[in-house]
This record gives sequence, structure tokens and C-alpha cells, in this order.
Amino acid sequence: MDESKGKQLIESLLRDPGQFAEDSGVNQLLEEYLNGLSVETLRPLLRHKDPWVYSAAVAITSEMSANASCLIDDIVPLVKDDNLWVRSDALKSVMMFTFYVNFDRFIHIIAALEQDLDNRSQIMRMVSNANEGQLSAALYNFEFKTQYEQQHKAGLSFLLQDRQSVSDLKVTQMILSDEPIVRIYGAIAMRRFFRFSLDYVKQFLSSDDEYVRVFAQTIINSWENVKSLPEDSRWEIW
Repeated sequence: MDESKGKQLIESLLRDPGQFAEDSGVNQLLEEYLNGLSVETLRPLLRHKDPWVYSAAVAITSEMSANASCLIDDIVPLVKDDNLWVRSDALKSVMMFTFYVNFDRFIHIIAALEQDLDNRSQIMRMVSNANEGQLSAALYNFEFKTQYEQQHKAGLSFLLQDRQSVSDLKVTQMILSDEPIVRIYGAIAMRRFFRFSLDYVKQFLSSDDEYVRVFAQTIINSWENVKSLPEDSRWEIW
């Protein structure tokens, strides 16, 4: 493809990142990548020292497919950026880029589940949607230091169970636990296994745990977007 327009947009971003944002340059540059501009040209942008530049780059990767998964090592450091929006876009990218490959990097999502309180509800949703490869890699290659290691491992192991073998009683016990991390995994399991049982979810709208309460509300709100679809389609989309 003719990459001249994409390269011109990159030059504009580097020349005046603020103006680039005002001119909706991110959307224009994203379109060029979706049309075939080499993703390798994103690598130096993700590593750039200017927050305006790397925030634009990671906003683009968060909207790209797994074809850009080769950029995973350039995105992971941004999961701990000072800007919560950069962290959010980086987490979206890591989630996508570990879905088929790079399973071992999914542990950064699990670390953020504990550490990034601003984006916790988003991260809980990601973990509830994670596939077996992602969850298994995090469980068996647990690599970050935390006092909650055993709770994380127990939670990940629980999420790997077959949907049909999970009881709502066990999930309820987790959500009512005295341990904050256990409650979070309970809420994740609630969405992963019982997202269609709205009467079950509604009982946690009055939870004393803010994250459980908010997450239960997001499940109910999301139902409005999918309830008109056939049930077999709902599970794939939601």
C-alpha cells in the first residue's frame, strides 16, 4: 500500500502532538494502520518520551486487532503509566495481544487487577472474559510480588473451572469473604458464570464492597444491550 499518508500523519504527530490531537489525528492514523500501514512504525511512538506521543500511539493499538501483537513488549510498560487513560488503553491492548499468543504477558492484567484501582472495573471485565490460555499462563507462571499471591492463584484456578460445575453458593461465599482480593474474584466469577442470572446479580447491588457493587451494576446495565439477541449470540458478544 501507499504509506505516504500514514508517514505524513506520524510526522505531524511528532512535530506538534497537541495540535495532532485537536485535529483528530489519532483516528486518521488508526485508519491508515487498519488499511495496512506497517505496525512497526508504531514501535518508536510507543517508546517516545513525550506523553502526548505515546498516549496517541497506545490509543491506536487499543483499537487494533491481534495482528499488532508483536508490539506487546512496547505496550506492557505503559500499563503502569501515571495517566489512567494511557493505562486503560495499554490494558486493552495487552488483553487483545495475549488472546491467541503471548499468554505469559497476561499476568500484567492480573497485577493491574490488584494495583490499578482507577481501572479496576474494566480490568475485572477483562479477566471475566479471559480464555483458558490466558488464565492458565497467569496461574502457572505467577511472576509478580504480592502478599495476595495465594488468593490470586485460588481465584484464577476457580475461574478455570467448567461453567456447569460452578455453584452460585461458592461464588456468593467468595463475594462475602473478608479478603478484598477474594471478593474481587468472586465478582469476576459472578459475571463469568452467572451473567444471565440477573436476580442473582441484583442481590450484590447493595454490597459493602464498592468494587463488587459497581461491577454488579455494570453487568445489569450491559444486559440492556444484549437482551434482544438470541441467547447463543449473547454469550459470544457479552
